[in-house]
Amino acid sequence: MANQEAQTPDHGTALRHWVIAEYTQHERGRSWYVVASLVAAGLLIWALITNNFLFAVLIMLTVIILLVRHSEMPSQLMVSVFEDGIQVGEGFYPFKDLKSFWIIYEPPEVKMLYFDFKNAWRPRLPIPLQDENPIEVRRLLLKYLEEDLSRESEPTSDALSRLLRL
Repeated sequence: MANQEAQTPDHGTALRHWVIAEYTQHERGRSWYVVASLVAAGLLIWALITNNFLFAVLIMLTVIILLVRHSEMPSQLMVSVFEDGIQVGEGFYPFKDLKSFWIIYEPPEVKMLYFDFKNAWRPRLPIPLQDENPIEVRRLLLKYLEEDLSRESEPTSDALSRLLRL
């Protein structure tokens, strides 16, 4: 939703903004939890048999994180596009630090905006488009950043995470 009235003292008027969830809350049925429990138990037994205690700790931490994330609702974050960068919640990413962007739009499953940083050590920044018009978002971002047209599908890690409902 374009809004000329949203303004911050640091970055001026927001050219476009929308609200996203902090992370995706996947719908998981009873069968998902049964399969996940069996896989976790099998990996835990294997880790203990092979005396790989660090792996056993990592499995337990993963289980705890998944359970905690499932029990609470993700907070809502405001995404705003300014003339000098992108703000996601409290984090601000200046355009001078961003290398490029690309949009993967395959509704209803995938509606994502991605940013690559100039610093290769920083991971890509994925932002759900929600109900935003991808053509309008693209048109706005092209004024400030180069579009990476070589990216035609979502990253494998994102597709796998969506497929496994993690």
